[in-house]
Amino acid sequence: MAETETKASQPETGNQRVQLGFGTLVIIALIVSMCSGKGEVDKIRSDTAALKVQLGVIDQKLDTLVEKSGASTTSDGASAASADAGVESPQNP
Repeated sequence: MAETETKASQPETGNQRVQLGFGTLVIIALIVSMCSGKGEVDKIRSDTAALKVQLGVIDQKLDTLVEKSGASTTSDGASAASADAGVESPQNP
C-alpha cells in the first residue's frame, strides 16, 4: 500500500509548474513600458522647450512687424484722410 501512495504522489510533484496569468502579464508590461520610456519623455521635453524658444522669437518678430505696419498705416491713413476729405467711406456711413 505504501508503494501506491508514493506512486500517486510522484506525478503530482513532477507536474508542478509556475504559470503567469493574463493580469500578471499585463501588469508586467505596464511596468516595463513606464520604466523604458524615460528617454523618450526627456527628448519630448527638450523638443518642447526648443519650440517655446522659437515661438518666443517669432512672437517678438511679429510684434515688431505689427508696430512697423501700424506706424506706416497711421502715416498713410493721415494722408489718405486729408486727400479724401468730404468723401464718406462705404464702411462708415
